[in-house]
Amino acid sequence: MDHLKTGNELNTKFDFYFTGLIFTLLGLSVQTAVKGIPLSNTLEVISWIFLLLSGLLSMHRLEWTPVVHHHFGTSQRYETSDSQTARQFRERGDILQRKLQWRYKARRWLFLVGLIVLIVARAGRFLCSD
Repeated sequence: MDHLKTGNELNTKFDFYFTGLIFTLLGLSVQTAVKGIPLSNTLEVISWIFLLLSGLLSMHRLEWTPVVHHHFGTSQRYETSDSQTARQFRERGDILQRKLQWRYKARRWLFLVGLIVLIVARAGRFLCSD
């Protein structure tokens, strides 16, 4: 099997898994929320915002991944050419690839920050309870 195809399939599966994980954690944290000390409540709402942004970025990345692959598939027709069209395809492909990379990094950091803030909020509520 082609390693590039295998890598793309695994990446797509991971993206779907990670998107599901983000929204599952967000849903569980909202459903199990309990009012406590104001700081803990504020931190928990902030974590929801981070997790929601991470999930939305993840969905946006899933939406644009096929577009990028289609673009690269189409641009292979012009690969040997040095025409203006070939250069435009390469430039547009580079831009799309950078956007996908940015979304991946932003999604990952938003998720990590949201998860850490959620843990701190829940731990603070637990430690400060009577």
